[in-house]
Amino acid sequence: MLVAAGGAKLRDWSRFRDSFAAMELFPRSFVQVVSILLPPIEIVAGTAVFLGWRLQISGLLVLTLLSCFVLVLAVFRLKGGVQIVCGCFADFDRTSKTSDLILRALVLLLAGLPLVLVNSPVPRTYSVSDWLLSGVVVFGIIAGGMLAQYLWQTLRSLAVEDHSLQLDEG
Repeated sequence: MLVAAGGAKLRDWSRFRDSFAAMELFPRSFVQVVSILLPPIEIVAGTAVFLGWRLQISGLLVLTLLSCFVLVLAVFRLKGGVQIVCGCFADFDRTSKTSDLILRALVLLLAGLPLVLVNSPVPRTYSVSDWLLSGVVVFGIIAGGMLAQYLWQTLRSLAVEDHSLQLDEG
């Protein structure tokens, strides 16, 4: 995911920089530096984890990136940012709820915790069944996060409808 996200940011770099700047959380010079450095760092970190290279270091880098993302989104949300054009995968035409993005990033953060808990200093070779199982787990985590978002949105819309019905009856 990080390789795809970093590649998408590089492909549409100016729009990524502008969406980051639109949050108005950081000085323009900081936004410029981060928007230049972040995409290659994401690509390198994602590739290193995929290849299993020094997982305790590369995994920590991935978790640090996700933690920073959660922190920035949380600050943005606390400052009243309910909607945001994330641009994470070069999707600059649609806004997302900040709370949904925080939830998604937290799920990814939890899924990545085993990366830093790896104790084996001996590189391991992975069989096809290991890769398939890993793929199913990652797909399940992503699908579960998406289902949780839809459930949350549905429950919120039902609560709003119920509230409006009570007002109409009253």
